[in-house]
Amino acid sequence: MTVLAVAAAVCLSTTPVAVGQPVVSLPPGNVAQQWNTIAQDTVVNTPGMFINEGFLYMAYAQTAVYDAVTSIEGGYRPYAAKVAAPADASADAAVVEAAYRTLTHYFPSQISALDAFRAESLGLISDGTPKDHGIAVGDAAASNIIAVRADDGRQPVGTITPYTPPASAGLAFWEPTPPGFLPPQTPWLKDVRPFVIPDADRFLPGPPPALDSQQWVEEYNEILTWGRATGSPRTQEQTNIALFWSTNGVRQYNTAFRDVATNHVLNLLQTARLLAIGDIVAADTQIACFNAKYHYGFWRPVTAIATAGRDDGNPATVKDPTWTPTLTTPNHPEYPAAHGCLTSAMAEVFSGFLGTNRIDITFTSTVVPTMPTRHFARANDLRAEIIEARLWGGLHYRGSSVAGEVLGRSVGKYVLKHAFQPVG
Repeated sequence: MTVLAVAAAVCLSTTPVAVGQPVVSLPPGNVAQQWNTIAQDTVVNTPGMFINEGFLYMAYAQTAVYDAVTSIEGGYRPYAAKVAAPADASADAAVVEAAYRTLTHYFPSQISALDAFRAESLGLISDGTPKDHGIAVGDAAASNIIAVRADDGRQPVGTITPYTPPASAGLAFWEPTPPGFLPPQTPWLKDVRPFVIPDADRFLPGPPPALDSQQWVEEYNEILTWGRATGSPRTQEQTNIALFWSTNGVRQYNTAFRDVATNHVLNLLQTARLLAIGDIVAADTQIACFNAKYHYGFWRPVTAIATAGRDDGNPATVKDPTWTPTLTTPNHPEYPAAHGCLTSAMAEVFSGFLGTNRIDITFTSTVVPTMPTRHFARANDLRAEIIEARLWGGLHYRGSSVAGEVLGRSVGKYVLKHAFQPVG
């Protein structure tokens, strides 16, 4: 794309911490890891923020950081545009400013804390022309991303938009589920312009099983048995695994990205690239997955199994009005499984970035004190576990998670092939 000039106005790098400004402490890691943590916490702690839309904001911040670093250090094609960077520009300063400018644009209510982080980050960089040039590069990279993503279909956090399940859903149409009977979560996400994939429909899976099919009977009876809150043959470990994967995905996967950067001793450029790939793949996967969810409008297990007045008309399935799922059902249609989509896509990021299926990554969760971590030697082991976890949680029929696994893998492969590639 067109090379853009560095902004003439440079924010002073010696901005003092104002009276009354929060006292903050920078997270661990290199500056890209630090500001990824700051971005993650900014997103996750925003009231009303859903995980699926949270990845949009992470992608905004991480693409700005990536473009700022590649503009200075080269090596890889930028996401939006290359900024004309002086040879002496500080990449660390560019990361700080790119992340800061992007986050304050989308989260103006959190500017006080972000100002404090910026002051502390820039205070660790020696004053001088390289620092000032780096700040200018970061500012320009952030401005580019904000401009490129303007009017991309994103709605304000907490926006509720209408949704009517399609007639093609037939008897299996989605409706709000207990206990909250909440309106549908982010139907607008399906219409957000993707970051890299050409369009969401390209990754649309085939339909869920017909209600008169043997597949439907098998999947219904399987989750009826294994996904119930009480009376299931699940072991305590299997229940804990279901709970483990109910933690916030934005935090869980960005923590894993940072851990990979640390464990593989990635430099600043490689760290910025991994973070951008990971959050963009996550964002595009959520767009494609929610496009499919609202395209099919398929009912949740708690509706099919326990809801009075809703029957599939199949004599081989038996309703149970006492049935409740292990986990609280999210307020969006069932097919395909969002966590199946996301986790499979993340497995593809890890294996694609590292160049091997042997990812050897440990994931963390805050939900089960006795199971704070889960280690996976191979990417496909991670995919296999999420399918079982969502079944044990009573949230998804097996086929839905399998469809999500295919969708997420496909999106991940597409992004890794078409973006963030080496120059030349």
